[in-house]
Amino acid sequence: MRLLLDCDKDLEQYMTIQNNLIVGASDCKLLNEGRISGKIYYKFDSLGNITAKYKPSESDEIFFEGYLINVDENYYRTWALDGDTLKRKIKTYNENFNLDTIKQSDFVRKIYEKADFIFSTDCYISTNTSLKKFQKVIFWDNNKWNAFYDDRKTHQVFKSKGVVANRLVISDSTVKNVLGTHYIEDIQYKYFQKSKLRRYNSGREFWEGFLYTNIVIGNDTLKIKKFFFIDSDGSKKNIKINGKAVRDSLFKVLKNVPYYYYSNPNNKYQLFTDEPFKLYVIKNSV
Repeated sequence: MRLLLDCDKDLEQYMTIQNNLIVGASDCKLLNEGRISGKIYYKFDSLGNITAKYKPSESDEIFFEGYLINVDENYYRTWALDGDTLKRKIKTYNENFNLDTIKQSDFVRKIYEKADFIFSTDCYISTNTSLKKFQKVIFWDNNKWNAFYDDRKTHQVFKSKGVVANRLVISDSTVKNVLGTHYIEDIQYKYFQKSKLRRYNSGREFWEGFLYTNIVIGNDTLKIKKFFFIDSDGSKKNIKINGKAVRDSLFKVLKNVPYYYYSNPNNKYQLFTDEPFKLYVIKNSV
């Protein structure tokens, strides 16, 4: 296991349909390289090796189903899927707001029924006197991305179809192969060694100490020792060390989860972290 990325902001992760890991990093330091300013994306193959990099411009691009989409400037890129960084134009509908309320409602209803991928976001455009707020509906149709401009006072509420960014390292996930919580059997919290009893400013007491953990990977085990805090009162049944419930507020980082871990049978590596802005890779022995 080795530290791969150390950044100033939380990392983004996305697994493409080709089992390529995409990691979005901001102001980061890559293992064996110097510090990189701004946003950059890395693509990893099934062995955990970097195969491509993409550094976007200052414009804001979001991940959605593997595409990098710029909602404001109406373009998208397919780099994460095929390595192409070319800007592809998003086809727009009702950009001049010529359709009345009924026709807009019918258009949104029909595309929602038809589209496999769709989401919406609030946007603004400048007028002579003020900013005009409207909703932009982004949808996949005829093998390309499209955008519908909706300026109705009351928008239709619909659930997005598709994944904005399937973060692999997240808290409290119940999704298969997305692993990041204390109840995952591959992460075994074995023992907490108390070292010193301290008090918060509020007067509540807590223990400083070390948490000893086993991470089980196949027939191998990684043993980790980490400095931690445990409150001296309260309880939380679903947080356990060696099968026994421990005190509330056991973990001070990552929303009470000490370690994140991700594995996928299609890849010959695992991901691990104890901070949302760091990423470790565990490479399997050949």
